[in-house]
Amino acid sequence: MNTLKNISTKALYAAAILATGLFETSCEGLLDTKPQGMFTEEQIGDEEALDLMTSAYATLLNHYFGNNESFAGPINNWVFDVRSDDALKGGDGVTMEGYIHQLEVGNVQSDNQVVAYKWRNNYFSISRCNTAIRGILASKTISDDEKSSLVAEMKTLRAYYYFDMLRIYAKFPYFDETVVNPSECRADEYSRDQIAEFIKEDLRNSYEDLPDIQEEVGRFNRYVAAALLARVALFTSDWAEVEEYANYVISSHQYELYPQFSGHVEARVQQPV
Repeated sequence: MNTLKNISTKALYAAAILATGLFETSCEGLLDTKPQGMFTEEQIGDEEALDLMTSAYATLLNHYFGNNESFAGPINNWVFDVRSDDALKGGDGVTMEGYIHQLEVGNVQSDNQVVAYKWRNNYFSISRCNTAIRGILASKTISDDEKSSLVAEMKTLRAYYYFDMLRIYAKFPYFDETVVNPSECRADEYSRDQIAEFIKEDLRNSYEDLPDIQEEVGRFNRYVAAALLARVALFTSDWAEVEEYANYVISSHQYELYPQFSGHVEARVQQPV
């Protein structure tokens, strides 16, 4: 029995030593492996940086798997109009789309999916903007002047999403591309006034760095930054800034309001598909 016991003990010691050796070898190999599913700084050139920007712009299409995009997509706010009676909830009774009924009657519960998805979708979009900015800045082949313009596009897009958060939520975390771990940011770290100023500062800088015209359709230009800045300034009652940036867009004569919005919508609805 003693012999068997000694053999068992030695076998356990040997197994432990073997396992330790394998573990150390595995760890060394694992730690030397380059990150998967992400770019390293050496890999980011013009094409990769633009791909990250395309991914950020794609957030405007609000296609996030598993979410009710028509109710809570990053660019959709029509469902929240039930809170101000600009829209009315339809359906078969209050239990159908009950989350929208909560918004309509001002009794929003903590498990309201529309509110939760809206929050999550916007932060998905903000995260892509920050990732694109880091990718642009890390590129070793893009010139500094071009970097400024590309970053300005992403900051304008990020400002759009943060302004959306400002209009809907009383408190929420704010973080930019320099924050390593956004999950550590608190909703009460900055006041609403501070966040509004962060948004406007990004747009002011973007206004200076963006061109008047982009070669590719759909990419943000200086007028987009100016129009959004005028809108944020209106929200914060900064009338001088509203006038300055709204007039810049109006005086460009490149944009105009529909003479009769309701008529325009009706005409579009009546067009054959």
